[in-house]
Amino acid sequence: MAASAWCCLRCCRDGGTGHIPLKEMPAVQLDTQHMGTDVVIVKNGRRICGTGGCLASAPLHQNKSYFEFKIQSTGIWGIGVATQKVNLNQIPLGRDMHSLVMRNDGALYHNNEEKNRLPANSLPQEGDVVIIISKLSAVAAGGADYKTGNYPCILWCGCCRLKVFTSCTRQARLEHYLI
Repeated sequence: MAASAWCCLRCCRDGGTGHIPLKEMPAVQLDTQHMGTDVVIVKNGRRICGTGGCLASAPLHQNKSYFEFKIQSTGIWGIGVATQKVNLNQIPLGRDMHSLVMRNDGALYHNNEEKNRLPANSLPQEGDVVIIISKLSAVAAGGADYKTGNYPCILWCGCCRLKVFTSCTRQARLEHYLI
């Protein structure tokens, strides 16, 4: 017991704190270089206005991902992942092989096919926090590679307001977008 206590105290002698400093992670926000032509990004990259889609400023670095958003008011919206090849003017997203998006009606679309759907009694409502947990893997030959180069994306049409969060292994809950 005394040996293990000495081991713990050893790291603190000579003024050391014994803590390993974590690298500061860059802020993730809406990327004005990757947005639809009718989209306006305001509030330091945290609010989207207009009609179209926008990617986040940083890709997902792992094939297992988690992010969430809060519906602050109802409207037409979509949330998911996309490559930088996605057409952010063509909404709703999920029409091509470059995006996988859950739409406001609870349907999950990829390549213009409905892949899944939330039960009708589970559709997100104003004030709800929607959590997206995904494990991305490559699709069939000729399809987009969803193991690398994916960005959280959001589409917007009308007056819907969303608040989106993401989480990573080093920080508990990082706010991505305030919409």
